[in-house]
Amino acid sequence: MVFHSLRVVVAAAKFNLIITLRFFSGTAIALRLFAPIMTLGSAWVLYNQIYRGALTPEFGTLDYLSFITIGNAFYVFVFAAAFVVGRVMFWERATGTIEATFMTPMNRLAYMAGIMVAAAINSLIDFAAVFIIGILFGFHATSFNVLLFLASMFLTALALFGVGLIVNAVTLTLRDRTTTANTLMILFLVFSGLVCPIELMPQWAQTISKALPLTYGLKVMRASLLGTATFDLVYELATLSVIGAIYICVGALTLKLIERNLKKRALFSVF
Repeated sequence: MVFHSLRVVVAAAKFNLIITLRFFSGTAIALRLFAPIMTLGSAWVLYNQIYRGALTPEFGTLDYLSFITIGNAFYVFVFAAAFVVGRVMFWERATGTIEATFMTPMNRLAYMAGIMVAAAINSLIDFAAVFIIGILFGFHATSFNVLLFLASMFLTALALFGVGLIVNAVTLTLRDRTTTANTLMILFLVFSGLVCPIELMPQWAQTISKALPLTYGLKVMRASLLGTATFDLVYELATLSVIGAIYICVGALTLKLIERNLKKRALFSVF
């Protein structure tokens, strides 16, 4: 069973990478980088031209532009990798292959995991590009802890895989992908500490941020690149692992229940 699931992961990843290369477009890359470029540019103008490099004492000793660059790089990774998984069933339905896909004996989670592996590999281009662009705006890493860096990406990807499973269940039920994905991206953008430290947010916003895996992944990544040690890394990594496991379990169970319900009602390919 394990070997069969691994074959499904590899096959799904290989297929999606081939499709990506076949339809690779510089315009598509430019559109994917437009939002982080605008965010970094706006941060540079605000920090250097308007506030003249002044920060509130609550912000701490962190370099603002480096803080923003890491947040945007993670945002690109989330958008390009995690939400590809959330749209799998929508595109299966749109292309007319959803019924055939669910008739196969393959493991559904392995199939989606393969798609996310391909998307994650593809998103590394965007991820690296944001850091390169960030250097032009003033980003500089004060340290580089490889283990923490890789742990933050891997554990966050696992948690976001669970989020993607839940989004698939919602997509199958509501026949919608854009509204669901955009709503989640706004939640991540506002409450995960991408552009503002969690500590500066109102208490109710900090409560929401504690339920989002990106919050903990960002803290660990910033620690790996900026050398910050203002939090307990063991706690952050453990919390991220637990949240990731919860999201995956909830996502897998929800998707299974939705699949069973749609089979009974013959609504797989109905828009």
